[in-house]
This record gives sequence, structure tokens and C-alpha cells, in this order.
Amino acid sequence: MLEKMRSKEKFPVITNDGGRVTFDCGGCDGMCSLSERRCLLCVCEKVYGIGDMTSLKMRSFMDTAYDGEAAMYIRELASVYGLMKINPTDRRGRKCRYCKKSFTNLIRDQIAGFPDFDSVLLTGRAKQIVVNNDVCNICISDSICMFRHIDIAIRDIQTKIGNTYGRRE
Repeated sequence: MLEKMRSKEKFPVITNDGGRVTFDCGGCDGMCSLSERRCLLCVCEKVYGIGDMTSLKMRSFMDTAYDGEAAMYIRELASVYGLMKINPTDRRGRKCRYCKKSFTNLIRDQIAGFPDFDSVLLTGRAKQIVVNNDVCNICISDSICMFRHIDIAIRDIQTKIGNTYGRRE
């Protein structure tokens, strides 16, 4: 079943034909390559909401296709991006959701720079927070743990993506 998804921008136009996802990047001035950070961020933002992706094609003046392991790694990286965007403090209640010291607020500037990620900076920020509350201490410890996991996952997946190549079509 061919499904067309439109984002807020006029590009890329994304189609999903049974897990074969195509980005029509013709209206974008990017390089249409996952080696460009801006393109990788765009793909991760859009792919995160797509369930089963078996292949990815980026169409522009020169088409690039990723399938097999490369598609799997792209999906994994999109999942990490999604993990950064969710607010794990929501489960602790309304007060935590809006806390300036929450995971979401600590990580906000890192999302814009994805996949670049500085867990050392974030851990330093979290350790500077002084609280006199057990729930807050648990939240900060959880955040520091999440920072490490995200950092390791991003580095691991980027290495895997770097070892696989999209083919020009």
C-alpha cells in the first residue's frame, strides 16, 4: 500500500510503499546524503514515526538507496533520536514534566545538533543541579544514565552506517 506523508515543510515529500521509503529531496538544497548532518537529522526526524522500513531511497539530482543493514542502522539511529525527544519525566507526574532540571530540558540543545551529542557536557550540567528531594535525585541519576546510553548508541550506529554505503542509482 503506497502511503504519502507530508511534513510541514514542502520537502522532502515522503512515500512509504510497504516499508520501501522514498524521500523526494528535489526541493532541498542539501547534498541528499546521509554523510551530511542536516540530511541525517531530516531522515531521522521523519523515519522515527515510520514502523517497518526495509529500504530508504533519497531522490534528488542523483538518487541514493540504502537497504539491508544500512536501512536497519538508519532505523536504529532514528529510534535513538526519538528517545531523545520523549520526556521520560512524564511518568513521574505533571510537576516533573515542566521542571527546568528535567531530562527534556537538559537535552534540548542537543536535539537540534543531532547526531552530534555531548554526554560529558550534559552529565556536567546534571551534576551541578542541587536538590533536596529523593525523586529529583533519582531523576537526575536516570538522566545521566540515559546520556551515556544515548552517546554510546549514537557512536556505535554511526560507525555501522559509515561501514555501509548507499548505492547511487
